[in-house]
Amino acid sequence: MKLKFLILLIALSSYKAFALHPINLSVGDIVYKDGKLYLKIKFFTDDLQATVSQYCKYSVDIMNKGIDANSEKCIDRYILSKFEVYVNGSLLKWTYKRAYLREAVTYVEYEIKFNTIKSVKTLKIKNTLLFDVIAEQKNIVNVNLFGPNAIKVVKFDNEAEEHSKEIIYSN
Repeated sequence: MKLKFLILLIALSSYKAFALHPINLSVGDIVYKDGKLYLKIKFFTDDLQATVSQYCKYSVDIMNKGIDANSEKCIDRYILSKFEVYVNGSLLKWTYKRAYLREAVTYVEYEIKFNTIKSVKTLKIKNTLLFDVIAEQKNIVNVNLFGPNAIKVVKFDNEAEEHSKEIIYSN
């Protein structure tokens, strides 16, 4: 898993060296800490920009103008419509925290109060981020609810029929 992360990091870091990045991938992390669940999703900025521009039906120019209030609203609406997490069958209502750019990558962060971590039996993720525009899109979500030795990696592929995956926990 560390090797896959390293390869992804190198690909994301070396983006500026290529006119187009060679992979279509987003990476999300769901982490439990101190009574909250945190969600951070990383996108190639050009992919996110093209997709949210189409979704919101107006030009979102993150690459040249950065993230302003309008682009934040559009990004938030888009993500919440394409990324859902259910715990024990109940949909989580994420609170948007921020979005920011580093090099050619956009990071978007959410959180939710979550004091019932010990009662988690199932966690279901629906992830169709960027599938609207990019046929070859793949998404990975790392789920860390119970510490570093219990990380689950969930993969989503636009070309697959199933875009929801469930993790079953036996606490």
